[in-house]
Amino acid sequence: MNITARPCRMRDVIASDSYYSIPDYQRPYEWTAENVEDFWTDLTKAFEHKEDGYFLDKLILVNRGDGKDFEVVDGRQRLTTTMILLAVLRDFFFEHDLPERADEIQNTCIKRGKYRLQVRPEERASFEDRILKSVGILKDVAKSNLPETFKMAVTLLNQFIEEKSEELKSKNAEIDIVIYLDEFYHFLLDEVVLIVMTTDSVSSAFTIFEAINTRGKDLETKDLLKNLLIRRIEEEVTRHNAEYPTAQKSFDDEKRRFLDTWLEIGKVKVPTDELLRHHRIAVVGDRSRKDLFREISEDIKDANATTEAFMDNWKRSVDAFVELKAGTWHGEALNGSAQKALLLLWNIGHGYWIPVLISAWRDGIDREKAQTLIEGLERFCGLSFVAGHTSRGVLSTLLASVRDLNNKQSVENVLARIEAFLRKNRVFRDATENLRSDVYHASWGKYALAKYEYTLLDDSIIREIPFSRTVQLEHILPQTMTDPAWTALFTETEHDELVNTLGNVTLLAGSMSEGRKSKNQSASNKPFADKVKIYRGETNKDGLTAFRMTQEVAEYESWTPNVIRERTEIVLSTLVGAWDVTAEDMDSQPEIVTSDSVRPVDTEILTSDDIRFRLEETLGRESDLTPRLIVFLKVLLSEGRSFTQEELRANLYDNGIGTDLGQAGRYLSNISQFVTNVNNAHLRAIIAYDLEHDRPGARKDNYRIRNEYRDLVRDALAKL
Repeated sequence: MNITARPCRMRDVIASDSYYSIPDYQRPYEWTAENVEDFWTDLTKAFEHKEDGYFLDKLILVNRGDGKDFEVVDGRQRLTTTMILLAVLRDFFFEHDLPERADEIQNTCIKRGKYRLQVRPEERASFEDRILKSVGILKDVAKSNLPETFKMAVTLLNQFIEEKSEELKSKNAEIDIVIYLDEFYHFLLDEVVLIVMTTDSVSSAFTIFEAINTRGKDLETKDLLKNLLIRRIEEEVTRHNAEYPTAQKSFDDEKRRFLDTWLEIGKVKVPTDELLRHHRIAVVGDRSRKDLFREISEDIKDANATTEAFMDNWKRSVDAFVELKAGTWHGEALNGSAQKALLLLWNIGHGYWIPVLISAWRDGIDREKAQTLIEGLERFCGLSFVAGHTSRGVLSTLLASVRDLNNKQSVENVLARIEAFLRKNRVFRDATENLRSDVYHASWGKYALAKYEYTLLDDSIIREIPFSRTVQLEHILPQTMTDPAWTALFTETEHDELVNTLGNVTLLAGSMSEGRKSKNQSASNKPFADKVKIYRGETNKDGLTAFRMTQEVAEYESWTPNVIRERTEIVLSTLVGAWDVTAEDMDSQPEIVTSDSVRPVDTEILTSDDIRFRLEETLGRESDLTPRLIVFLKVLLSEGRSFTQEELRANLYDNGIGTDLGQAGRYLSNISQFVTNVNNAHLRAIIAYDLEHDRPGARKDNYRIRNEYRDLVRDALAKL
């Protein structure tokens, strides 16, 4: 691997015998207006401050054989912007009667026999014709067929020059804009420095790229992975084809097939990193514990997978995702019930159910079983959502479901695991209790009403209910009773009790555009009789509301406290029936799980992997409590025994926690409250303690880390 790195003046880069191309596997020119402004500002400030050797950036290049033609692996956005700036300066000098300077820029920096820079193939023709071709062609660039990012850069740089001209005039500067830009041009070529790193292979270029760009810079996983896979293609080809011409042709062929697949995946209207995350969970059956790119690259290495094999495998997961979005399963349409369940799942608040279905699709589960699984997942995720169980609370069960499917377990076994979670964690009871409370302000309110709406529709009617501002929760009894028609029917107490309940809310849709009110905005605080006319479309161009539940509301003759209470029971019983919740489910008691000496109710099922992940997450938080908790755990690990409160307080103080023993004791109390908090099931699983009695408020003592978790805690601390 031959690598050189040296500082180069801009003149050595763009006014020498070198030529550059942006390979087709790189991203297009995508700098924003803010990026261009920062670029201009940094350069002009450095120029005005007369900085010597101003460092602009780095270039990572691949020498394509003759020492003159280079492929740009990193630095392409800044190099492209520099060429655009030179074209802008060229045309400025031409328009201000300095044709010699304009020609110098054109014939030295932009084109010397051939164009200095070749952008990606799909951008190349318009970039060359409308920016690089000749002096004086930028005047009509706004009307050209250039991509918008190029137009934006040209327009902004011209605007900055005009602003600089006005600034010089307002300050009565000794130089005008022509002299300023002429001196700036020489500064750009002779004082601006780039670090140019050159290698003779794509593989080594991307090694440099990763080493530099993963330190303190948040590149997207897709960018790093794309570079890794291209590098692997070259390595794979080189192993089989030693001769340069043969190797290069094979590399280009394999790269083209790779890029075709990558482009096809990129057309899915979901962030690529998200698709990668779903794929990895579906294959591995576990959530990422660290950087996603590192984990995927390690997976590829451990499996000794070729780029083609990885892409084929990932493409299978993407195909599954696309089918789920379309409501199909291996080319067959899912039945109406399963499609409605999917539409609800997409808006459930998390996407942990997606890898379960991707895994089932990859395993070839037939459509009938898939429909059963989809409806079971909606029941599980929906009930957990309404019950207030967080995404973490259901994550371990869903991950276990992926592993079950990957191990060829039946759909029946997967659903049995899900059912066990619901029964064990009082989900049925919590969900129904929440449905009797404030629905309007709940994060799951729109989901619950969408679920109810789907129960009113025949399975042949599949209509997506968008969880956006165009679909809103409508108070039938308004939040503020300004009209006498309402105060005649409701006391203030009844209003406050009923206004946000399940029986008093419905869904309304309508335009949110300027100057046109939605049905919700039109209905507002009006009397019930007027609201009914709006629901029916009698006073609104939108016509009859599309929501069956709101059509039902419009059939009521009046809206009273008893009507709201009755409707609450109707909607609630309908939802309970749709989720197939039985009286036995409602009476199920949560299982008791606890410490060695006390058995509090645990609200989550946690595997060792879950505990490890959540502990690492806890120890990585930015909080005043975190360093104190770390010392607390280190003390408990120091010996294989229990520690009394007095011992812990002294050890905390000796390790710098607290200015005196009294403050160390107060910090210990904070740690104890945090460790035993109902939301920290992972810490309660790790740490045991004794209680002096079993009544609330009992003193805790003799803290220890359970033996089965000592190595887990030690590993988590070692990663800090």
